[in-house]
Amino acid sequence: MDWHGHAFAFILRIDVEHLEAERYTGDPRAERVATRLLLDILEEFDARFTCAVLGITAELYPDIVRWCAARHEVEAHSMFHEPPYPELSYARQHWDIRRSMAAIEEACGVRVRGLACPHHGLGNEDTARAAIDLGLDYLQARLPDAPADPGLGWYRVADRERPILVPGRERYSASDWSGRRREWPWIEEPWSAGTALRRWQALIDRAKEAGQLATLVVHPWMLQINEGEVKVVQQVLRYAAAQGAWLTGYDQLADRAVARG
Repeated sequence: MDWHGHAFAFILRIDVEHLEAERYTGDPRAERVATRLLLDILEEFDARFTCAVLGITAELYPDIVRWCAARHEVEAHSMFHEPPYPELSYARQHWDIRRSMAAIEEACGVRVRGLACPHHGLGNEDTARAAIDLGLDYLQARLPDAPADPGLGWYRVADRERPILVPGRERYSASDWSGRRREWPWIEEPWSAGTALRRWQALIDRAKEAGQLATLVVHPWMLQINEGEVKVVQQVLRYAAAQGAWLTGYDQLADRAVARG
């Protein structure tokens, strides 16, 4: 796999969702402060990363979306983050995705090309159908029979003529975490900057060895409560660049997948 002339690729995905900030910090405005801080830090790197934005956040805080779109990619992350898409009919998923796309596009004037399903990628074939019907180029979802392609590969639904790009099975991913999110059943330890640095650098090492894609998902509101996370994110990005990663975003991966055919 040619990663734009690099041995492997690294994506930083920033989940912009003021509802989560309000739920876990008590103040939705924490999302504005933390997103601005993170975007300022990212100016050090010659890269366009991906910001996954809730539609309701775009409606209430359009300035945040404009900040993101000025230097980075923006994709939809559902309208309200609830409920998980597999619990919704095709019609309700279509409505939710369409609303979120419209809110983001109205906020920043940029066409939304992709959707990152909430709840860590929960989706189904109706999600894929809705994304296809709404003209999206790619869908970040855990779907049955995902392609084996590194990066993004084509996913087909039997009753739709056009395929859509989805993440292939060959990839590595991680996320920041917080003990305040008790509904995440795999959280068995509190946040630790040292643990995060070791885990995320090991993620990069594995992706480099395999010549694959690594994705790190961060939540701006967690930067407000996780001691040392801002510095760790900066260190990890510097480490990925030093290891020869292509620092990129999902729109750019989609462009290369389309070019491959």
